[in-house]
Parts: sequence; C-alpha cells; structure tokens
Amino acid sequence: SLELNECGRVTECLSKFTTKETLGHNNAYFCDKCKRKSEASKQLTIHTLPNVLVLQLKRFSFMGMSGGKISKHVAFDQQVDMGKFLSRPTSGTKSNMYDLYGVLVHRGSSAQCGHYYSYVKHKGDRWYKCDDSQISPAGIAEVLEQRAYILFYACRGRRQESLIAPLLDERGVLSPVTSPS
Repeated sequence: SLELNECGRVTECLSKFTTKETLGHNNAYFCDKCKRKSEASKQLTIHTLPNVLVLQLKRFSFMGMSGGKISKHVAFDQQVDMGKFLSRPTSGTKSNMYDLYGVLVHRGSSAQCGHYYSYVKHKGDRWYKCDDSQISPAGIAEVLEQRAYILFYACRGRRQESLIAPLLDERGVLSPVTSPS
C-alpha cells in the first residue's frame, strides 16, 4: 500500500515507496554479529512484475480512536512504466508497461462508513461505472478525476480479459443486470 503524504501523483508514491532509506540514530540497525547498533540502509523494490498490478492507496488513517480518511486527490495515469521500480531497473520495455483497467473508489468519511463503487475498462477503451446494480458508461476524464482507493493495471503484451464481458451481449451492448430470484 502506498503512502499519500506529500505525493501529488501515484508515480511519486511509488518512488517514495522504493527510495533507499538510511537507518541511523534512533532507528539504527542492530547487528547480531557485532552486537551493536550501526548505520545501515534499506530499500524496497519489486523483483518480478505481475500480470496484474494492484496498487492500494492508503486512504485511511487509524491514529487515535476514530481515525479518518485522507480525501485528497492523487493523480494517476492511464499507463505506468514500472521499470524504474524494479530490483534491476529497466525502462520502456513492453513487459514493464501497464495500462489502467480498473479503479475502486470509496465514498464516505472513514473506514467505518461509506460506499464502494468502481470504474472498469472494456475493449476499445470504453469505460463503465459500476455502482451496485447500476452500470453506466463513463468517460476517461471522469475516471481520472476520482479519488482512487485501489488501482488495477494490466501488463501490456500479456493476456487481458475484460472484466465486464459477461455483462455484454454479442454486439458489445450492456445487458440489463438481473438479480437472482
């Protein structure tokens, strides 16, 4: 999960997540071999990229009794090059490129209350808003202005199946959603 503090874009959050951190003073590393605290560094990187990349943005704070929600807008892109966040950085290759295909949004003031809805991309760059049993077309501008909680990206060049294909008829038109009886 990605910290949102001091980040205006998801790629900034990823950079902060993978930045080398020096451990010293109050946060020094205890060496089992020499039995003393010493300065060290640590860094989180991604060793192998998945077919589907799921990025959770830390929208909820659990400080104190009630906690709260971080509601600021953090921009996210339709495409992300994950190459620079790898253990062995590479950029621009097809296997490092990811395309946005889903956005989960939480509407509400805290983790204890609210409502979830999502946006999903279908073939041909058509976006749909899925809100309970209501599915409606949406534009990319509407998608990108959301205060996302979870982002779903699919790796380019790998198999990408539509999440909403079962809801479409043979012409690609949304079928009415029916409740089980």
